[in-house]
Amino acid sequence: MSKGIAFRIKTTFGNTTPQLEKLNPQIGDAIPIKIGNKIIYHLVTKQKYFHKPKYDDIKLTIQNLKKSMQKLHDFKIAIPTIASGVDKCNWAIIKQSIFKEFSNTNIDLLICHKDKTHITNNWKTHEHQKVINLIRDHYHSHKIIKKSNNINDSFNDKIRTPNNNLNNNMSKIIKINDDHNIKIDTKDSNTIKSIFESYKPGENVAGDGNCGIYAVCNALNDNKLNKITSIADILQLFNITQLPNYWMSDDELAAIADYYNHDTYIYNDTNKTAIIYQKKNYNNRPAIVLYNVNNNTHWIPGTRTDKPSNKIPHKHIIINDVPPLQTLINNIKKNNSISNDTLPNDFINIKKPLNNNNNIKSVNNYTKIPNTITNNYDDKETLMDNEGTIINISQHLDKYQHKKVVELLKKFIHLFTTDTSYIKCANIDPCEIKLKQNYTDPKFNAPHRVSPQQREELKIQLDKLLNANIIRPITSKFAAPAFLVKKKEKGSYRLVVSYKELNDRVETDQYPLPRTTDLLRALEGSKYFSSLDLNSGFFQLPVKEEDQYKLAFTSCHGLFTFTRIPQGLKVSSSIFQRKLNEAFSELLYKSLVIYIDDLASYGKDFEQALNNLNNALLIMDKLNFSLKTSKCFFFNNKIELLGHIITREGIKPMDKNTKAITEFKQPTTQKEVRSFIGMCSYYRKHVKDFAKIAHPLTELIKGDNKKIDWQIEHEESFKKLKQYLISEPLLKHFDDDKHVFLTTDASITGLGAYIEQADNNNILHPVGYASRKLLANEKTYSSTTLELLGLCFGITYFREYLWGRHFTVFCDNISLQYYKNLKIPSARIARLTLKLLDFDFDIIYKKGKENLIADALSRNAVNKIDVIVENEHTEINLDLDNIKNEQTKDKFCSDIIKTIIEPNNKNISKNIKRKTRRFTLLNAILYYKKFTPPKNFVPILVVPKTLINNILKSYHESPTGGHTGITRTIHKIQNKYYWENLVKDTTEFIKTCHKCQINKKSEGKPIGQLQPIQLSNRPLDRLTFDYLGPLTTSNKKKYVLVAACNNTKFIFTKAVASASAESTVKFIIQIVSHWGCFQIFSSDRGTHFKNKLVNDICNNLGIKQVLSTSYSPQSQGLVEKINGVLTTSLKNYIEDNNQSRWSYYLPYVTLSYNATPQTSTKYSPFYLMHGFEPYFPIDNKLIPNNLPYDIKKSLIELNEIRNKIPSIVSVAQQNQKKYHDKSHKIISFNPGNLVLIKFPFSEIGKSPKLGPKYRGPFKILEKINDLNYKVELILDNKVTEDIIHVRRLKPYHSREDTDN
Repeated sequence: MSKGIAFRIKTTFGNTTPQLEKLNPQIGDAIPIKIGNKIIYHLVTKQKYFHKPKYDDIKLTIQNLKKSMQKLHDFKIAIPTIASGVDKCNWAIIKQSIFKEFSNTNIDLLICHKDKTHITNNWKTHEHQKVINLIRDHYHSHKIIKKSNNINDSFNDKIRTPNNNLNNNMSKIIKINDDHNIKIDTKDSNTIKSIFESYKPGENVAGDGNCGIYAVCNALNDNKLNKITSIADILQLFNITQLPNYWMSDDELAAIADYYNHDTYIYNDTNKTAIIYQKKNYNNRPAIVLYNVNNNTHWIPGTRTDKPSNKIPHKHIIINDVPPLQTLINNIKKNNSISNDTLPNDFINIKKPLNNNNNIKSVNNYTKIPNTITNNYDDKETLMDNEGTIINISQHLDKYQHKKVVELLKKFIHLFTTDTSYIKCANIDPCEIKLKQNYTDPKFNAPHRVSPQQREELKIQLDKLLNANIIRPITSKFAAPAFLVKKKEKGSYRLVVSYKELNDRVETDQYPLPRTTDLLRALEGSKYFSSLDLNSGFFQLPVKEEDQYKLAFTSCHGLFTFTRIPQGLKVSSSIFQRKLNEAFSELLYKSLVIYIDDLASYGKDFEQALNNLNNALLIMDKLNFSLKTSKCFFFNNKIELLGHIITREGIKPMDKNTKAITEFKQPTTQKEVRSFIGMCSYYRKHVKDFAKIAHPLTELIKGDNKKIDWQIEHEESFKKLKQYLISEPLLKHFDDDKHVFLTTDASITGLGAYIEQADNNNILHPVGYASRKLLANEKTYSSTTLELLGLCFGITYFREYLWGRHFTVFCDNISLQYYKNLKIPSARIARLTLKLLDFDFDIIYKKGKENLIADALSRNAVNKIDVIVENEHTEINLDLDNIKNEQTKDKFCSDIIKTIIEPNNKNISKNIKRKTRRFTLLNAILYYKKFTPPKNFVPILVVPKTLINNILKSYHESPTGGHTGITRTIHKIQNKYYWENLVKDTTEFIKTCHKCQINKKSEGKPIGQLQPIQLSNRPLDRLTFDYLGPLTTSNKKKYVLVAACNNTKFIFTKAVASASAESTVKFIIQIVSHWGCFQIFSSDRGTHFKNKLVNDICNNLGIKQVLSTSYSPQSQGLVEKINGVLTTSLKNYIEDNNQSRWSYYLPYVTLSYNATPQTSTKYSPFYLMHGFEPYFPIDNKLIPNNLPYDIKKSLIELNEIRNKIPSIVSVAQQNQKKYHDKSHKIISFNPGNLVLIKFPFSEIGKSPKLGPKYRGPFKILEKINDLNYKVELILDNKVTEDIIHVRRLKPYHSREDTDN
């Protein structure tokens, strides 16, 4: 600022260079600095005065200039053109950018043009003097900024002089001068970091120019059992009666905190720095944390958190001298003392006296907060409750209507509360909790374990409930456990009690819910809507004293019970709905509607709506109900209720009900196309020309190409199907009188759900869809927990349709049916289960392949969702009339009947006439003569071909058929029916019966002949591994890890704590370090062997890993046999049934096995490995030490023996194969054959004896050898490939569709 107009401004108004240096200006900044009563905008376009600025930087600076002026409500500016840097650019382009940027604003712009002839050596022209004079007279003596309700455009941006308190943290750095004792102490860094880690930004406060007062008040009261201050106390401290609309800087907020003996920690969100105000010689004072956000325009209070916060400053400044509070008070008075006579009309701050209202009550003896503030910009009063929370009144009202609403609400201001501690007991009859007859007492549950932080939080919440008389101490013989559940807000918790056992013993309280159509009909035609929300409504309803013991709960702080209705009790919602309906019965459907906890008052015009709201508030006042201030909204022009938006124009559905379908992402792979088509196909009977519309998409899933070529016709088909899925008649309106079906599903990518109802033809139609993606932490949940999460999501999303009625849930996870029976659920499952306690539903397992809609939604999650499945049962409805009609249509039957009627007809063949002797007609129906001794016959009904399948199904597949075998079924049918080829047809029908094939074992010998493993003469060529256990814990070990050499039969053992990949890898390294690398690692397919860690170590050591086929322990016969030997040996050393000492004997038992000669080789494994036999303790005492030993000769003999071992073992293997194959058969399959595979039945809660033995059919892909086949498996809707042992395979006989 040493040349030109900058220099003239500096000499005329004051030097701002020190302030600018402290602000660290960057290119593009437009920095307003107030000097005296003038504001100078400093535009930074370049680094050095001799640089040429870039046009983009100039454009950015002009944009920031406009933003700064709009925030400051500054509407006049003069811009000079003379500047050394700008001169180097094309002025015409710059001027065009300025005019374009300010063209659509209400800012008066004056650009002082220049001509090169006017430039003098001292950079001074007449234009300069003109600009200086204009700037001097441009602003009035005091700048007043209009009030704004926008948080970002509020008083937070007010600029003050450097000698006065500056407006933001960046300006605050200017404020720091020599009067303050500033220090930057690195030794305090850890303390400062720990404080900021333990705090996070709390609940946002209003941005009406007083955010500093709100923020410091909330910060001082944070985590305090008893509030230490309030807005009213602070206003009384300032000696004012209303909020000052005064932006407070950080040192002024520190002065308030210092008054309450607190240090102040301020975090600047813009530059990640901190300013700490600590008073000298005052140690260990409590701290408050404040956050300066929105580019230093808004204050937010800090609140304590259990998890470390990410708001950690990079740098900090410590100020030990806190300014006196009197300085702040003087500044506020000076701000409020500006004469309105000197201001333009649109800047006048209209002040009105505070209206005293006798109905306003004080809270806990605090000084009453002023309940109204006058808005400077529209002369509307802002109404607050007694705790300083603003009451939400629609901005669409004019001044007269707004005034009337404020006058009405002032009468009932005592009904509005923010803190749950201040709610009172409603003046209604206490509620009764009835238990079922002959119930058994719930057990007394011990308190749940909690962390020290949660213990402190639990104490605070219990104390608040005690002070509000919502709970009380009690003595009870049974109690439910209480614990904390995290809320959406980080670091905050909700107290919940698990009343699962009590809910099983409480009588169900059925109370009818309002019909959706009645509620919507009552709101039709209304123009003004007011939403009322009871503050913790359950906690306002009293419970009979004699029933309170039933609600007892335990905690680490003692035994308590509720005196009010708690959450988690299954009858709480019913009781709540009944009490509210009784209380407001005079107004229901006339001026008020209630659906559970949603209350809405309405009116067709303003006066009617005002009167209706008055009537509702009168009843609330009479019954002493309390309202939640922040959740009440008055006189809005629309309202959301039961999935609909009700406005003045009418009623329309909410977009979220169909968003999941309309935002189904475009498929990119065959798998995604198949998923979408599967979902649409579920409703194909409701879509006209479905196959024609979907044809382009179905063409994409043909072949094995995973990638797809998406063309225009595919896009059109995709969009058409989505449109059909969300349009009538497919998507139905909800019907209160019909049963509701909810279908849910969860996948690794998301959650899906939908609700359905049946039409008059008993066909299910969707009502709404919903889906959402999984959060990052949710992707680690187990499958059961994920399905439970999906169930909670679906029920919560469609709560208004499901609450208070019995409904059916379909899911594809069978274990979800038993979630209530978990004795010790995890904290996560317990938390999810609590969300379901208020709902009445049954869970029915539905296979994944039948759950296409929810499955597709969960794998293509948007953010929201929807329904049911139809019942498929083929009903056989035959009578003699059907038989007669079908016989006349059947060629064989009609020929026989014609021959019987016309025996002399020459056109009938001799073969038919010969067969006719065995048939007869009775009542025009053809029967077969079944002869019985001596010369009698029994008429047997002749079945035409079209009805054969019906008879077979009835005699085999129906419950009375019992799926009996071929011979028994044939005998049953032959006694009553006849048709040609009856034996052949019945045999083929039963042979192709799917149920019989998956539930009955193969007949005859077991499949699979012995295939010996070829051996080499090298020890440790192939090691077979296996785990033995779990056993009783011994020396902290539960398993024995065994490795056996297939050539020498030498074994290695190790006692380990767990069967894990880490244990396996350590064992491999131990063997390799002592014996060197082996070539082949053989094992079963357990996760402790089949994992990345073991695979990596084998690859690094050059070891080939060979895994046996699933569920085929016989392929690991050697090590399985060794496990049995080890177990038998260890049993012999267990004394006094003390099984915990087996690990001490394991090394000795292992030596014993290795020193024992094998039956097949005739040599001990120890000898084949070492070339000599091991010495035992007794050998050392009896055998002389000086026996001759020729090591060279011994090695030669050892090699000769090792060379013979493969042939010796081969002979033994052939003998074993001979005897094994006598009792087994061989079967061969070809690629493309369909087979069934035997799987162990392991579904939770079901008996294996009633479960299927096989699954399938699956397709053979490749024959590996005589014993192993590669098969394509479809399990849990996923296509995989696996190697299957032939013993688990069974041929599948498919049946052609003969229904028609």
